[in-house]
Amino acid sequence: MTHRLLIAHRGASFDAPENTLAAFRLAWEQNANAIEIDVHLSRDGRVAVIHDGDTKRIAGREAAVADQSWSELRKLDVGDWKGPEWTGERIPSFEEVLDALPDGKSVLVEIKSGPETVPALKKVLSARVGLTDRVWLQSFRPGVALAAREAFPDHAVFQLSDYKARPDRPGFFGQPQTIEFLIDLARENQLTGLALRRTPPLDSQTALALKSAGLRLFYWTVDDPDEACALMETGADGLITNRPGLLRQTLHSCSS
Repeated sequence: MTHRLLIAHRGASFDAPENTLAAFRLAWEQNANAIEIDVHLSRDGRVAVIHDGDTKRIAGREAAVADQSWSELRKLDVGDWKGPEWTGERIPSFEEVLDALPDGKSVLVEIKSGPETVPALKKVLSARVGLTDRVWLQSFRPGVALAAREAFPDHAVFQLSDYKARPDRPGFFGQPQTIEFLIDLARENQLTGLALRRTPPLDSQTALALKSAGLRLFYWTVDDPDEACALMETGADGLITNRPGLLRQTLHSCSS
């Protein structure tokens, strides 16, 4: 990985329907370094690229992803909600995303479901070569991030955090997280780094402590150019954004 990365959140999702091949193509046109995708397992074990645990919001069908077969998911229109010009966009498979990955570009995979998704991801990746440095993984659930680290020792793996406690959601943090806690966790689990919510931002001294621990730092979700420059100045390695084109136009002017 290189510094000053722009990672397109669910693709160029400000302009195109999230987590679709159209959004990913547009992200490359807008000169993103990487795309961020979300994955769930279908009922028959396929890795489906979709953020929500159900298909109501983006396809109008009130059913869990895990309760639908891949063929059922594939029939859904997930572009029309964004605008008529996107009608006909489908939920991509993880295989499709990897096969469409341009040379020199990367993909950051957020595992939205549980550790049962990790073997399915490994099956897909094991059938492809040359992606070790270009496929990164992340999760809000520390157990899932650890499972990804164990399954993919040569890939970058990040711990996601918005600092919130979710004691009612199995596998999530049961208490608020401090930066010190997250650094210790990432080191203990031999993770690559942290992907942190942009607010509250770290100051440069705290970010330096993170870097001194050998960890990388991504911020999400950053769409304002001035905020992007300020966050980069704290020492961030990359920004996850819905608007890679806008940030690319201004990021070169940020001070180093």
